[in-house]
Amino acid sequence: MSFSVLADVGGPILFAGFGIVAYLALSLLESIVLRLLKWGTFWRSLLASLLMNLPSTLVGFWLIWVVEFSRLNRLQFLLIPAAWALSVAIEGGVLVLMKRDGGRQNWMAALAANTASYLLLLAQRVAVS
Repeated sequence: MSFSVLADVGGPILFAGFGIVAYLALSLLESIVLRLLKWGTFWRSLLASLLMNLPSTLVGFWLIWVVEFSRLNRLQFLLIPAAWALSVAIEGGVLVLMKRDGGRQNWMAALAANTASYLLLLAQRVAVS
C-alpha cells in the first residue's frame, strides 16, 4: 500500500480529531464570552456553548458540502458571512430554549460569542496562510 493511499485514508481520521479539538476549543471560548456577559455560571455557560455549537457545526458541515459539491463554488466568498449569520441564528435559538427569560441577553450573547469564534478562526486562517 502506497503512502498516498494511507494519507487519503488517514486524512478524514486526522481531520475528525482536529475537528473535535477545534469544537471543544471554540466551545470553551464561547462559554467564556457567555460568562463574561453574565449569561450564566461558568458550567451552565459551558453546557450552553457545547449544546449550541452542535447544531451550528452540523449546519456548517452541510454548508461546506453544498458549496463544495455544487455549482455554488463561485460564491465561496459569501461562505464566512453566511456561516456567521447562521451560527448566530442557530445558537441564539438554543440559548433562548435554555434561558427563556433571557430575551435580548440571549441574542447579544450569541452575537458576541460567534464574533469571538469567527475572529479566532480568521486569525488562525491568516496565520496559517
